[in-house]
Amino acid sequence: MALRNKQVWTSILSAICDTILPSLNPPGPDSSEALNSYYAEGAIARGIDKLVIDAFPNFDAHIKVAVDALIDQLSRDRFIEADLTTRTKLLLQASNSNQTLRLGARQIKSMVLGIFASAVDVSGHNAIWEVIGYPGPATPPPTAVQAPKRITVEEINESTTDLSADVVIVGSGAGGSVIAARAAQAGLSVLILELGGYQNEA
Repeated sequence: MALRNKQVWTSILSAICDTILPSLNPPGPDSSEALNSYYAEGAIARGIDKLVIDAFPNFDAHIKVAVDALIDQLSRDRFIEADLTTRTKLLLQASNSNQTLRLGARQIKSMVLGIFASAVDVSGHNAIWEVIGYPGPATPPPTAVQAPKRITVEEINESTTDLSADVVIVGSGAGGSVIAARAAQAGLSVLILELGGYQNEA
């Protein structure tokens, strides 16, 4: 990170998250508890800033550069000391100043709002769903028996490992998974390189 003081860097990133998703006054005294919480709890109160900070080491190099550059700029603007209105203006000004800072702001914004709307607790529920009118998933996730994991997974721990296959696919997302399936159906041996976990419950 560009800033030498990690505590300052972390504080600015937390403040950015809380500017994107701030704590606001509830709309009225007759509001429901869920609606009050929806307005009153910003990114810091919800722990979203810590999730963004923890994810930073896993960002692609160009995203790290962009986020660092944004934090450097806001540090010079005395961002932490400003009130919410001023922080909002400073963040907007920085985002509009060049492509690098815009990329950094967009990365943080997408993570903050994505976590806010989609993160779930141990019961698979998000507290804001009631407020925005989303009923949640129609059915609970399938059990391991209902959705068995049929693909062999090799954990690679060594710095150098020799593996052989007819086809190597990087990433098992929407594109990679289809290509892997078609290659396997054609009788080819397929190796998929995947950083994430084995998720087949959808």
